[in-house]
Amino acid sequence: GDRVGVAVSGGVDSMVLLNVLYTLSRRSGFYVCALHFEHGIRAEESVGDMHFVEQQCEAMHIPFYAGSADVPVIAAQTGENLEAAARRLRYEFFEERKQELGLAKIAIAHHKDDFAETFLLNLLRGSGVAGLTSMKYQRTPGIIRPLLDISRKQIEAYAKKHEIPFRVDSTNAALKYTRNYIRSEILPRMAK
Repeated sequence: GDRVGVAVSGGVDSMVLLNVLYTLSRRSGFYVCALHFEHGIRAEESVGDMHFVEQQCEAMHIPFYAGSADVPVIAAQTGENLEAAARRLRYEFFEERKQELGLAKIAIAHHKDDFAETFLLNLLRGSGVAGLTSMKYQRTPGIIRPLLDISRKQIEAYAKKHEIPFRVDSTNAALKYTRNYIRSEILPRMAK
């Protein structure tokens, strides 16, 4: 009977999470809606992501709610780095929709690889013990991470098997972002 919002960017992780929770909701009787936040960072590409998610939700008859902000402008005004401002505004949007729609939970598609990346980021930044615990299954009350024990490879295999469409964020390949460098360079070397 819970009402669950799913944070959906259009990438493989969130599209798989949406598919899984939608499938489970039909069997188990809980409500699912999609929440998408457009950051204004990648211009037409990110607007295309928003329209893609909206179309996928329409095809599955899943309610879709979108928000947006010009994150680069806001980050410049507040002095935050771009990633921090984007994260803050995205979670503010989620919290507003949670209250407005009476959602018990909002599911985020963070997975096992994100957990490892975050651990290394925090370690490199000189985090204390709290930061080294990395991601938790529940970020804050009502913000959950149900894929935290699932690897990116498993998610991609599920998407392929179930023919789940998704979009690829071009900034994920940009090594100027520390997280992308850790994902593309550091973790593969550590795996070897």
